[in-house]
Amino acid sequence: MKMTKIRPAIGKDNVYFHKIFRHLAITTFILFFCFTLIISVLTTRRYSQEIMSSSLQNMDASVTVSDSTLNGLYSYCYFLANNNAAVNDILYADHFSSELSIEFSSLKDDFLNYYDLIDSFYLINFGADMVFSSTTTRQTLTSFHDRHILELLDRTSGSAENFLFLPRSAADHAPADVITLAFRVGNSNAFVVNLKRSAYESLLNHNAVYSDTLVINSRGLVINSSSDMAFGADLSETGWYQNIQASSRARGELSVKLDSRRYNVLYRKSASFGFTYVTLLAESPFSTKNTMLYSTLASFVLFTFLGLGLSLLLSYTLYQPVNNLIKLLKPHYRQTAGNHSDEISYLTDTVSSLVHTTAQNRKQIQMAERQHILQRLLTADHYFSALNGKILAQYDLSFDAEYYQVVLFSLDGTRKLLSSNPPDYKLMLDSLQNIASELMPDSLWVEIENGILAYVLFSDTDDARRFSPLIAKAGQCMDEYFHETVTAGMGLPCDTPSSLPESYAQAKTALRYRFLSGGGSVLNFTDLPAENSSGILLQEQKEIVSAVLSCRESAAAEKLDAYFQCLAGGHIDNIVLNLMALNTSLGTAESQAGLQTRSQFSYDSDPYDRYTLEEVRKQFSQRITEDISQLQEIRQNISEKPRIIEETIACVEELISSGSLTVELIASRIHLSTNYLRNIFKEHMGVSLSKYITDKKIQYACRVLEETEDSIQSICERLDFTSPNYFYTYFKKNTGMTPNQYRERHRAQEGDAAL
Repeated sequence: MKMTKIRPAIGKDNVYFHKIFRHLAITTFILFFCFTLIISVLTTRRYSQEIMSSSLQNMDASVTVSDSTLNGLYSYCYFLANNNAAVNDILYADHFSSELSIEFSSLKDDFLNYYDLIDSFYLINFGADMVFSSTTTRQTLTSFHDRHILELLDRTSGSAENFLFLPRSAADHAPADVITLAFRVGNSNAFVVNLKRSAYESLLNHNAVYSDTLVINSRGLVINSSSDMAFGADLSETGWYQNIQASSRARGELSVKLDSRRYNVLYRKSASFGFTYVTLLAESPFSTKNTMLYSTLASFVLFTFLGLGLSLLLSYTLYQPVNNLIKLLKPHYRQTAGNHSDEISYLTDTVSSLVHTTAQNRKQIQMAERQHILQRLLTADHYFSALNGKILAQYDLSFDAEYYQVVLFSLDGTRKLLSSNPPDYKLMLDSLQNIASELMPDSLWVEIENGILAYVLFSDTDDARRFSPLIAKAGQCMDEYFHETVTAGMGLPCDTPSSLPESYAQAKTALRYRFLSGGGSVLNFTDLPAENSSGILLQEQKEIVSAVLSCRESAAAEKLDAYFQCLAGGHIDNIVLNLMALNTSLGTAESQAGLQTRSQFSYDSDPYDRYTLEEVRKQFSQRITEDISQLQEIRQNISEKPRIIEETIACVEELISSGSLTVELIASRIHLSTNYLRNIFKEHMGVSLSKYITDKKIQYACRVLEETEDSIQSICERLDFTSPNYFYTYFKKNTGMTPNQYRERHRAQEGDAAL
């Protein structure tokens, strides 16, 4: 049934209406005028200060985010360019092969998923006339779409210059604007990474309110855009930028004139990559694009004249629901509205008699507030001093014992229960709370985080182990009734409630030692080792690595067991630090020995949340066994290496002029894998096999130029160079002159000798 709308009758008997109209009309008019005037003046005066402070904060935040992100990205790209096997295989290859495509496909997926900033990357091999690109299939140098990067690399050929964070426009199949990092390798080939300009700008200024931060690279080029500066603008010759670079101060401010407007330039120099971060602020507050100033001034005029009209409208609007409530509430109240001084007093008495809160609701609200207070008592220092006795009594929180102790109960299967069956998780947590509360009835409890209950125990003694039997029994009950293990961490007793955060921190630290003891244990902070109990076991790590490299499996296993026994008595932070150091030492040794690097143990999260110390020891033991097995297999062929080197050199001499000499061809003729042949050749000869072949080609070309009249084109085809231009470039790089110049010089020397 649709309720009929009730409209108030405004007349002489509407006492409350006359009151609200009279007071609201006068008050609204005066307040609108005064507040608008004050806000207009204060907004104009403080606007410059606000944007200056906000811009400085935004610039500092941008510097932190940019330096952190780009440093990590640069380190990762630099590692790939110089140490990644797939990258090196492609950049040092002599010609294209299907194996290179497979390696690049694997590299492409991993690399593009590493950073959201990465748009695309290229592996450019001039010698093999091929470009592997993440945006297209493999291309030759002449068909490669990004001509700009080829021009830049060709312009600096012969030098080791890298292009770091260079703003530029790419060609088809790529965004219009990118920021490029180019890493040259030993044979002048390049590993090029293009960053998304839009993603970098969004990362840089995601918190910007009044201004954008402008980033200028070491060449004076802008690598992002703002409302005042275009992407890629060259500022190296501008006076104000040169003044910033000449200044010895790392940060500062100066006033400049740009396009007939005065600006305050805030700058900060960053040592990372030589960046300069700049924010341009218009000196005049009325030069801003922020509409707040204009709307405030317009409101001053508009609101002053609308104040009186709005007062009348608000008065009518306010009285309408009041009159509706009066008519609706009359059946619920014995007296009539005429017995009250005005309509509001009638409504107050009526609503007071109707509105009530049930006991259950009050209990739920009080319990939630009580839990909040307990959680703050445990986690916030000095919070207890902010509470008074009235608040504690209101929530039935009494702290009148001599000593207080915090205990943390943690469900060992929290992650599994939350992911597989959340209702079961809730049931297990409630069961744990019921058991612990029944065993320790005078305690206070609160759920601190998922799967962890914190109990405040009251005691008349400072014995840290007094409640250990009850805590152990709670865990036994959970295991017996529900087959769920519980680990408990106990802090030390304290004599004042204000010290509860310290006891809580101790209990939390004790709980972390589940990493050593496993689930279902009771851990007391008083039994834990000191934080400075030991340092990094460098000598022991060296002995383990040495035993692995010498293929002494029993010795390596023995030293690993001794290493973990030594760790078991240390502080948890020291244990994790030593495990990370051992993992790094083994990884370095594996890389140097040419072994497959293993990552069976991950440090992406705290290890004590995922493993026990014994599980980690087994992972390391398996890793050592596999490393030794692989080393023994490799070293069985050590005696054959001199013969392999002789056969390799003979193949090079035989096939130097065949036009098809490659590392892969040599490896197939002597029945070895390409990587293995590369490694042993460089180990014995001190130079890579690719470099050795190229040097032999140059020597052969010099001999042909001296002894014959063969054309340069025929020599290029005989030596399998991709083009005459590339042959000219490479020949000049190695001899200091072009092939024609070399031939003419040799003829001149022969003529002088004949005379």
